[in-house]
Amino acid sequence: MSPRRGGAALVSLGLLAAACHGSAAATAAAHRAGSTGRASPGTPTSSPSASAGAGSATGAGYPPLPSPTLADPATLAEARQKIKHVVFIVKENRTFDTYFGTFPGADGATTGKICNGQTVPLVRAKDQTPDVEHHFLPALHSMDGGKMDCFNTMWNGTKLQSYVQYHRDQIPAYWAYATHYALADHFFSSIYGPSGPEHLWTFAATSDRFVDHERPGQFGTGLDREYCDDPAERAYSFRKLTPAQQATAFQMEEHYFEVGRLTRYWVTRWPCINIPVLPDELSAHGISWMDYRGHNPYAQPLRQIEHIWHGPLRSHEVSDARFVPDVLAGRLPSVS
Repeated sequence: MSPRRGGAALVSLGLLAAACHGSAAATAAAHRAGSTGRASPGTPTSSPSASAGAGSATGAGYPPLPSPTLADPATLAEARQKIKHVVFIVKENRTFDTYFGTFPGADGATTGKICNGQTVPLVRAKDQTPDVEHHFLPALHSMDGGKMDCFNTMWNGTKLQSYVQYHRDQIPAYWAYATHYALADHFFSSIYGPSGPEHLWTFAATSDRFVDHERPGQFGTGLDREYCDDPAERAYSFRKLTPAQQATAFQMEEHYFEVGRLTRYWVTRWPCINIPVLPDELSAHGISWMDYRGHNPYAQPLRQIEHIWHGPLRSHEVSDARFVPDVLAGRLPSVS
């Protein structure tokens, strides 16, 4: 993680594959996504298509969320002519500045603060870097009420393992995507947490109050993260909070020494839930989709959705080994 945007445990690259690569639709980098609103970690949010609640406060002391801005009809019509596929490539445990902090014209960072107030450089990352703590409470500690200066206090972080970034010659493919398509340098994570809740958010725009997933050997069969396949499995979650409790929790999140008290609002729940997810909306509108899922037991968001995992839509989850053959054979769905 780079220290300026440590709330994000995922980098999601949304690639819009235009019919004509040389068209104006394939814009240059450094477009701003403008997402500065803050989602409540204890309250499920609506789906991305819902506008209800726009302009409402998200917690004590926070400004109202901006109203959604929709594309004008002419732009939408042009996009529908040129965009053939939407591909999301989700990368774990990286932030914008880790990948694109040195990207020309982007709002990136090349230095960061540590907990004693000192400024340190973001040094060149190695191909393999140590894993650094990235869970709900440690993220809040690291962000330090918005100061973004205590990432050196996490386990494996004491030697500034978080204060690194890649350069263009190390990740040329990603820089090529950013140059050819678009780069959202003001896009921020909506949730604190490790892989499970983060990946669930990419499908549902909510973690359904979960702040963690099962730790190895913690519950159930003893096998890690079987979700809907293990009724005895449990994961930590916010319980349903009153508005007053939510306001208190928001205030606690902003203070380094209060963060640990948030656990008073936590319960354990079976991480097998039924909430609307993007595949539901795509299927309902007859839009083809596929989830090319790698061999990663830590991140299986659709395995947490009961009606998907035990229903016909599960057939849309396939091995990531199929992705390139499907692209080359012209079988890529509209959304993947």
